[in-house]
Amino acid sequence: MHLGPLTTRVAARTGVISLLALSGLGGLTGIAPAAVPAYAAGPVNNYLVVFKASHIPPGQKAKFEAAGGQLVTTYDQIGVALVGTNNVNFRAAMIADANVEDASSTAGVGY
Repeated sequence: MHLGPLTTRVAARTGVISLLALSGLGGLTGIAPAAVPAYAAGPVNNYLVVFKASHIPPGQKAKFEAAGGQLVTTYDQIGVALVGTNNVNFRAAMIADANVEDASSTAGVGY
């Protein structure tokens, strides 16, 4: 699980000790799969996507959807989005975006 730098970044931006302070985000209860996904489908996972800017750039929701993701919630004031997806390559798609600093699955963290 890749949480080191992402945890530090989120904690520094929000003034919390760990991702556990983000409790109450809830899980994504399901994404209706496309008839023929353009990606490798797996179990639904949530990802924290951290942007280089301290806000979420315009047009990111469409980029999440193009990568097979569904926006769950945003924390625009700190540049973080929570996205649910069953695309096993979602992280790779996100970090290829010049606006994204990092993306990390919350699997095992409880979100």
